[in-house]
Amino acid sequence: MTSRHDSSRAANQAAGASPSSKSGLPRFLRFSLAAASGLLLSAALPPSPFGWLAWAAVIPLFWSVEGLTPAGAFRIGLCAGFVHYLTLLYWILFVLGHYGGLPPLLAVPPLVMLCLYLALYPALFSAGWRLVGDLPAAAFWGAGLWTVLELIRGWLLSGFPWCPLGVSQSQNLPLIQMADIAGTGGLSFLIVFINVALYRLLRHPRGALALQGGGVLLIGVFFLGAALAYGFVRVDRYAAPAARSEQDIEVALVQANIDQSLKWDAAYQARTLELYRTLTETASKEAARLIVWPETAAPFFFGPDQEDLSEHIRQTARDAGVPILFGSPAYERDEARTRYFNRAYLLSGEGSVVGSYDKVHLVPFGEYVPLKRLLFFIDRLVPAAGDFTQGPGPLPIRHRDLALGVLICFEAVFPNLARQQVQAGANLLVNITNDAWFGRSSAPYQHLAMSVFRAVENRTSLVRAANTGISAFVSPAGEVLESSPIFTEAVLVHRVPLAAAPGGTVYTRWGDGWIVVLGGMLLVRLAFAWRRRR
Repeated sequence: MTSRHDSSRAANQAAGASPSSKSGLPRFLRFSLAAASGLLLSAALPPSPFGWLAWAAVIPLFWSVEGLTPAGAFRIGLCAGFVHYLTLLYWILFVLGHYGGLPPLLAVPPLVMLCLYLALYPALFSAGWRLVGDLPAAAFWGAGLWTVLELIRGWLLSGFPWCPLGVSQSQNLPLIQMADIAGTGGLSFLIVFINVALYRLLRHPRGALALQGGGVLLIGVFFLGAALAYGFVRVDRYAAPAARSEQDIEVALVQANIDQSLKWDAAYQARTLELYRTLTETASKEAARLIVWPETAAPFFFGPDQEDLSEHIRQTARDAGVPILFGSPAYERDEARTRYFNRAYLLSGEGSVVGSYDKVHLVPFGEYVPLKRLLFFIDRLVPAAGDFTQGPGPLPIRHRDLALGVLICFEAVFPNLARQQVQAGANLLVNITNDAWFGRSSAPYQHLAMSVFRAVENRTSLVRAANTGISAFVSPAGEVLESSPIFTEAVLVHRVPLAAAPGGTVYTRWGDGWIVVLGGMLLVRLAFAWRRRR
């Protein structure tokens, strides 16, 4: 006859429990706690107003892997990660189905595969935690492990740094100021550090271990307080001033709200340009010195192949007498092939092209197919999969006193691209995007929240023109000065400061180098912990 104790022990061993573990959590409860952690992580991210949940969101995951082997913790972490990314990225179903042309049954597997891939990072964190969680300075190593894995996620396989944990604090203006030193990774580190401290205190509420946990929590609270104090000083310096400055510029953002199903219809192109002309005329009356249209606002190849439509845009710039930045597809031919680009053009107030920028970081399976020889069948599955070419590099478009660091769509979620633009002399970051793909989901709000950090990291104003919203002005302090609702026509005009001394922040100069150093230290520590465990 099998006792209840024997059944519980067998269940824990099936979940990967260490033979020496004293934890008696049944397998179902472990996976439930992991799923709860995944839900809390998603609930803490924009557009949720509950960013404070992030400070405790990882605690159920710590509890769920208590006493497990690294292999067992990996499986539990995979569950937490899958639930998190499935609830965070649900809108991909809409993109693949509505615009990618996939029927529902074929749209689900790509989302599941993406979520399983992304879930590997919480899974690796959980496995690594079981190696360092009982060591001295466990809070430091645990927070470091999470932060290093976020950096890898933003780089590996072209990178997908969508909503790192630090973005949960995007509405906490004083706290996000530390991003000009440590980026979003610094915030993620601090959040996980406090999660570890709270978990240790809850796990051991009495005795010597409670004193240790309380001490670690006090250290976390000290650094949180220091970050807030630093933040209040920086907000006071970089928040939008009431008085005008010679470094200020009036910028107009044009949001035409073109339906994605009509955008590329040749019969609708003239109407599209007429709408932009009307909205631009409104913007020019507000004394704007720069007018920004969204990504691919010109739904054709701007230039001699479409001379009538192109002349319409040039005439709009001449009538306004103001430079216009707009997006358009472009191509270049040589003897070998034709290359296509996602391009931004800057027209002068006289209607001539004074500069352009080609998108550098393309969207996999949207703008290009990676490993195309291996994945030759993708074009048949997803007719909308593009064949664009990567641009030569992040370089500002210069015109008079303007040096525009353009970020096209998805590029705004990559800190390094904004850094490189500012390092090259950009004094204004300009994000042009078409978020119509996302529908009425959380994605446009998340996209804007991540863009906010590019302004803070580099202490450079960011202006954002989106076809269907959210268009916005972001101050160097990360304050959203003005924004538009989604799926409405809008013209926003606001005064923003140009960066007086581009490239001046610690983060602009060094980026995430501190995380790379931390990663090296962590590898050594994990190797020793693994060797000791064996």
